[in-house]
Amino acid sequence: MKLLISLFFCIAPRAQAMIFQVQNMAGIQVVEMRGEIINEDPKAFAKLMEINLRKNVSTIFKVHSAGGSLPAALAMALSMTNFNNELNLSQKEIITYVDEGAHCVSACLVLFNIGNNRFAARTAQFGFHSGTHNGVQNAQLREIYLDTFYKDGIDPQWIQKNMWMFLTTEITLKTAIQLLNEKSGFFRAQSYIQSFPNLIELINKK
Repeated sequence: MKLLISLFFCIAPRAQAMIFQVQNMAGIQVVEMRGEIINEDPKAFAKLMEINLRKNVSTIFKVHSAGGSLPAALAMALSMTNFNNELNLSQKEIITYVDEGAHCVSACLVLFNIGNNRFAARTAQFGFHSGTHNGVQNAQLREIYLDTFYKDGIDPQWIQKNMWMFLTTEITLKTAIQLLNEKSGFFRAQSYIQSFPNLIELINKK
């Protein structure tokens, strides 16, 4: 299947900020989100969503980030939730995706978990660790972080079984297929582990 791609928006407020790119792929909006999450990102992200995203088209948020500011990620997640509510009026939805060779670590998971449906390539990597502030563990941040997992449908038993990951500053990486096999709740079924071209085709078949 040939994918028609037209790039129409790209913003990087700072060299270290997350880069946002919006593309149209076979009639589907794709928002690529790459890089560190910093405090300036929510404002730029909200502007992108308000001005450049159509509110009647299924939208994939394709994330690739080692994490960053949890408050910034929470603010961006709220923007995604509000956008999703508008999409639902047209019976469309937000989908989140992590591609082959990409990773979603720490605060990035707050963004990934917002998806109505979460997809990933088999070897996409997901990273978990304790909430930290200036490199030091912070119990309050950890509780806020874990609360997003519970609210977004991650299995409570899986969280409790793997609580050790959230009690250390060391990052634990798991692939998408590992998370599926562990019945973590990140993915509903085997069919949610897809290459990106297959995902585009799958959405267009609905």
